[in-house]
Amino acid sequence: MVTGASGLLGANLVFEWSRQDLDVVAMANIHTVSIPGVKALRCDLLDAKHTQEIVRSMNPGWTIHCAAATNVEWCERNVDECFRINAAASGLLARTARSVGARFVYISTDSVFSGERGGHTESDTATPLNVYARSKLAGEQAVGQELPTSLIVRTQGKSGRVDARPIAATLDIFWLRGCYLCSPTSE
Repeated sequence: MVTGASGLLGANLVFEWSRQDLDVVAMANIHTVSIPGVKALRCDLLDAKHTQEIVRSMNPGWTIHCAAATNVEWCERNVDECFRINAAASGLLARTARSVGARFVYISTDSVFSGERGGHTESDTATPLNVYARSKLAGEQAVGQELPTSLIVRTQGKSGRVDARPIAATLDIFWLRGCYLCSPTSE
């Protein structure tokens, strides 16, 4: 199951895994995806009951949570909603994944660091500078509390397109391949 399946990363994951004939459920809120062989579902992650119903009915082996409010300016103007999307909904998804025994991957951002230097490690103290980054850090914390075995991935900015070629620019393509290697059929 991939949330944010209409976004760049989510759509590319869905596209790639569908090409490999894996069972993929693509969840999106406003713009659903249409890829042959993929079950596409519309889901507003702020609707907790509906979200839980979908996850429980699909009973995924994996939930890859790509959905997020990412427009920094919008996040600054809509602080409460930003935190509901990026933190509260993420915690709910992790809790629901735990209830069905699914593994969980939370896509975060390297923006949880100030950008003053690079080469961060997991033990470095996060220093988010804006609402978006603070909300993603809160999402990491909510996910970690609900499902400590979750994988939290801090990506860099992504750009590219969805098609037969892998996405380019700063997305760590090795992570994409690694995620595929631990696909829903892997132990």
